[in-house]
Amino acid sequence: MFDRPPAEVSQIFASDRDETRVRRPADAVMVVVSAIVVALAGWASGGDSELETWIADIFDDAPAWMRSIAVVGFSLCGIAVLALVAVVAFRSRWALVRDVFTAIIVTLLTVVVLGQWVSSEWPDLVPEIWADATPPFPIVRVAMVVAVLLTVRPSLTAPLRRLDRWVIGTSVVGALMLGYGTLTTVIGGLGVGIGAAALVRFVFGTSIGLPTLDRVTAALHDLNVAAVDLAYLPEQPNGWLEVTGRDREGPIAVRIYGRDAADSAFANRLWRAMWYRDAAWSLGVSRQELAEHEALLLLLAHRSGIVVPDVVAVGSTSTGDVMLVTRRDEGRSLDDLTDDELDDALIGSVWEAIEGLHRHGMVHGHLDPSRITVGPDGTIGFLDLARGSMTPSPPKRRLDLVETLTTTALLVGPERAIAAAAASPMRHDLEESVSTLQSAALSRELSGEVRRADLDVDDLRTGLVEALGVETPELAKLRRVRWVDILMIALAFVAANALISWIASIDLDTFIDELQSASLGWLLLAFIISQSTNIAETISMMGVVSHPLPFGPTMQFQYAVSYIGLAVPSDAGRIAMTIRYLQKLGVPTRVAVGQGPFTTVFGWLIDLVLLLVSARVVGADIDLPDDTDFTGFITIVIILAVAAVIAVVVVLAVPKFRSRVLPPIIETVHELKGAVSEPDRAAKLLGGLVAKKLLFAMTLAAILYAYGEPLSFATVVFVNTAVSWFAGVFPVPGGIGVAEASFVVGLTAFGVPDTVALAVALTHRLFTTYLPPIAGFFTMKRLEQRGYL
Repeated sequence: MFDRPPAEVSQIFASDRDETRVRRPADAVMVVVSAIVVALAGWASGGDSELETWIADIFDDAPAWMRSIAVVGFSLCGIAVLALVAVVAFRSRWALVRDVFTAIIVTLLTVVVLGQWVSSEWPDLVPEIWADATPPFPIVRVAMVVAVLLTVRPSLTAPLRRLDRWVIGTSVVGALMLGYGTLTTVIGGLGVGIGAAALVRFVFGTSIGLPTLDRVTAALHDLNVAAVDLAYLPEQPNGWLEVTGRDREGPIAVRIYGRDAADSAFANRLWRAMWYRDAAWSLGVSRQELAEHEALLLLLAHRSGIVVPDVVAVGSTSTGDVMLVTRRDEGRSLDDLTDDELDDALIGSVWEAIEGLHRHGMVHGHLDPSRITVGPDGTIGFLDLARGSMTPSPPKRRLDLVETLTTTALLVGPERAIAAAAASPMRHDLEESVSTLQSAALSRELSGEVRRADLDVDDLRTGLVEALGVETPELAKLRRVRWVDILMIALAFVAANALISWIASIDLDTFIDELQSASLGWLLLAFIISQSTNIAETISMMGVVSHPLPFGPTMQFQYAVSYIGLAVPSDAGRIAMTIRYLQKLGVPTRVAVGQGPFTTVFGWLIDLVLLLVSARVVGADIDLPDDTDFTGFITIVIILAVAAVIAVVVVLAVPKFRSRVLPPIIETVHELKGAVSEPDRAAKLLGGLVAKKLLFAMTLAAILYAYGEPLSFATVVFVNTAVSWFAGVFPVPGGIGVAEASFVVGLTAFGVPDTVALAVALTHRLFTTYLPPIAGFFTMKRLEQRGYL
């Protein structure tokens, strides 16, 4: 029974004909996003934008031999898709045949409708023979290639999935080079294909990428493991696949980091790393390293006397999969025990097991009731160490303790869990972990169990504080938008209008003409660039904080900050929000207070450097009118400088103020040393901040191109940085009025006409300041609901 040879493994399809399918919400979102992209591309296809003309000119200059290759490649893309459809039908994959033909029909109908609506033309099915002088919208070949490949892709093996990128890329480049499509028609084709495939996947379901058990048997044979009775676990974890079975010595567990498993694909790991801190650990390592890492941890833990599964085999196989085979003791997880079995002695043993793990220089990294086991003799062990670490940082140790307390509270209630924690050998470490006990600091699975059990983490933290006799960590207060703040914003708009009118006499008709003549393509590019600044801001924040931060919620937090900026003047609101967000993620209060203002202060220093560098380049080009009066500006700067000096003197002279202000500053300096001394954190901090500043400047440059008044990039950096610094020091929400006026002054100084400068200023502020708070309102509510604020 154990010596039978493995079955033949398919090199085309990764899963069985009767593969399990699921409907993914992401596909529904993709349908909506694709529809928006297609609508925007169709709207823009009517006019010849500068960007579209520029790209067309690039491909028109391609040599003849490149165009010949493009013809062959473009034709082969269509042939490859037809061949794939034939293979699907020949292999009797009838569910896939249904999916493919549905995607083709949806694509053709959509292309015909869009062609009549946008250009009143029929699509060119074979542009190699019947190509029109004016390419119709959208290009059907690209749409068809994308629709078919993305529909079949989840069921294909990894090599074929990687090949589809080349096929799609070749069809896009070929269409542009041969003149079969323009930028907008190609974008429209991509949008139609992606939307059609997503619609089909959402309606009929998507393969979850489970490889066949014959494939698993063949892979185990390569590792000299003869197994029978293989079966997938009913609920699969994220990041790998798990199979149970038996060999000659008894039950085994097989963890598969498969090349074809959807849940171990890089895109899925990237998505999880963006939203969950417990997933970021696996983003930059290979499948082989993941398996070997856990195997090493299990061996070290076993040698240290910690109860963990035994390693049977680990390695890569001829099927391209990486496997870790273990043999687990006949124990049960904590969530399988009855209430009578969960006595105080058992909970105390859980804390002793955690203490032993930490004492030997390891952390678990992902504790919940299903991952802590109890043997027949009552010995506490761990189901795995997949997210463990051999060089744990203090934050990782604190997270282990917090998750242990939360796990035990779910099982026996807060009072008994807190009593056991206070009596454990980890009491001293728990005192330092109080501020980490936040719902946002828990893993995704544990957070879900907390919500289902209706466990109040705040009450749990309060009870732990009382049991340990330590001070309660105070969270930063959030200031809400009030009617007086709305009135302040309205007055700021009035002030902005008055100030701009005072700077330059703007003719309203000319101003409206400037807005209408702007290039839609360049404006769309400027908007995309402006929103990418939040990515740079998120990266810099992850660098300044030594605690692990989830990428997705932290980027949402950037939008929430833009919303709160309407209520709190200048950078004060950002600093307060940052402190609270870090506290809710489990960062100790003293560190959060010290690091909260750090990004803002460092941003000011980078502004200064950019100003000095760009001023050196553009200094000779500044051309101010002779009657320009800077008296008011100089007066304001002097007043601000005097006020700053007085504030410093008062703080240093008055003991009450000095005792409250200096400790956070000293803590900030201490954390600064850590941020700049660690290369990874320093790269994130400096790279993120510099990228943010330059992306804002690129937004301004794209808007200037949209209005037909381009400036050199050094000039744009100088103007944008000067405006950013000047608006940041004024106690006006979002710099309303001040920034607009400063942009007009700066741009007109470099020769931009008054009306164009005003249009550029308002457009830039619309993209960077006035639209983000709309999204910020919703992201702030979501972050509050999820316990991040």
